[in-house]
Amino acid sequence: MNLGRLEGIVGEVAEHIAAGNLDVVGRLATDRPHAVKLFAFYGFKSGLGATNIGVNQVLLSGTPDTTSVIYLSAPTLPYGRGDLGRTAMYKQTDLTLTHAFNLGKRMGLRLEANVRNLFDQDSVLSRVTQLNRSGAISASALPLDQFFKGYDPNKFVGAGTGVPYNPIYGQPGASYRAGGGPTIAGAVGASSAFSARNPNFGAFQDFRTVRLGVTLTF
Repeated sequence: MNLGRLEGIVGEVAEHIAAGNLDVVGRLATDRPHAVKLFAFYGFKSGLGATNIGVNQVLLSGTPDTTSVIYLSAPTLPYGRGDLGRTAMYKQTDLTLTHAFNLGKRMGLRLEANVRNLFDQDSVLSRVTQLNRSGAISASALPLDQFFKGYDPNKFVGAGTGVPYNPIYGQPGASYRAGGGPTIAGAVGASSAFSARNPNFGAFQDFRTVRLGVTLTF
């Protein structure tokens, strides 16, 4: 059997292999079993005009992360799905506040404030899950029959193996391998240098932002 055929076989069964046990099942990476979304709105009028207050609250279960390691040319899951546990619960509160003044019969002034992530929560959205930084475990180092029986990936990844260990494995990171996200608002292309300087970019929910507006109607 040639190496190309071996790679094809591994690619087909990669997601079903974990510690020598075939047909391993588990939660997928986007699984959130609990989700709570609430919205409250209150409006009132006074001698100073009309005021509206809106609050949006989101609570989501964390997502499961799974260790992967490259064998030949395909990612495999040596410990089964969800071995890294779930990320922390995602929590975010958004606030909307408007106030309208009457400036005579035909004119009005409205002030607006929108605050996203009011309490500046910094929940982890994703982590680096690939055990090896680059390269792949070869068939000569780990024969296919041994691969199917189960193996300890730490014996084939790290110093002296030719497959470097990923130093940011398990840490927050938008990319499963490089950590840093691929782009900043679509303007900065992916590069290893960028990832090295920003290993946690994109790994956390957005910071608090405040938008203010003024609308004059006439």
